[in-house]
Amino acid sequence: MISLNHIDRMINHEVYERLVQRILANGRSISSIHSMLLVRPEAVEAAACGLALQRCCELTYAPTPLAAELAMRLTQMQRTNGHFSQSLAGSAVALKGLLDFLDQTHDVGESVNESMRAGIADALAAFRRTQLDASPINEQQIQETQIVLWQLADNPAFRSAVGLETMWSTVVSSNRMAELFSTEDAAPAAA
Repeated sequence: MISLNHIDRMINHEVYERLVQRILANGRSISSIHSMLLVRPEAVEAAACGLALQRCCELTYAPTPLAAELAMRLTQMQRTNGHFSQSLAGSAVALKGLLDFLDQTHDVGESVNESMRAGIADALAAFRRTQLDASPINEQQIQETQIVLWQLADNPAFRSAVGLETMWSTVVSSNRMAELFSTEDAAPAAA
């Protein structure tokens, strides 16, 4: 199990790829194909900070200084388009971390600063725009959409902000949804 101290050290030393791998190995079963998307250069920092923040929220009952630091780091990482990285997968993991942190602070009667709330709203709007602007998608986009759904589909704020039905039908119609939860890489379909 990865502890808060391990997370803190790995973040401070910017060992992002290893941090993503450690957290994913700790109770988050996704395929190696999807894991590889999260450690790509365009996704890895946002994914590492987002997964670390999610893990901090899971391990504690109230926000910790490390969780607050990770939330601020993600807020500062946010791009002008509302996403947290060039990768939808990395952005989804980051947004999930912030939404978990927001829920945890709310649960204990604390509040987050307005810039963080505005950043979350901007990220939700960015996912909505991305969904509305969707052009014909390739295999990597399908896999990134699967990660978005894995991270955010159960969040009410995300569901109300994004055209979830369209996103879901895109993935389901690709006939590849089972790959997300496969711990073994799926064999190519027979022709």
